Amino acid sequence: MMMESDIVKNLFKCSKCSLSAKYTYYGNRPLDRYLLSKQNDELTNEQLNYLNSKRRENIILLEKSFVCDDPFTQLKSTNYLILGSLCSQCSKMVCSNSSECSLFYYKKRFCIDCARVNIEEFPSEIQQEILKKS
Repeated sequence: MMMESDIVKNLFKCSKCSLSAKYTYYGNRPLDRYLLSKQNDELTNEQLNYLNSKRRENIILLEKSFVCDDPFTQLKSTNYLILGSLCSQCSKMVCSNSSECSLFYYKKRFCIDCARVNIEEFPSEIQQEILKKS
């Protein structure tokens, strides 16, 4: 089983489809990724105030995710793409946008393999979706 400490620095690779890309952040607060990577003495007063404010709670992902900067925009600090996450059962990296690689159900991500193994634990509608992916 892969642990968070085993994650290769800055490389996301889906265990199902082998999509790989460099990521800039792993966590559930993607807007904070630049500010949290700096030392306090490198931050402006405005940035420090933001980190201590309620505004930073505007976007909190339901799962820790691998995030990269949006390559199609200049605003690197606010625009980002979510690449994927870790399966809640086996801890393998899986794409979050590919319906062939994983599914998100009730606050948890499951790789398609773990979903198949535990198919009886899902409602019938979700079971049908899992079977379509076989």
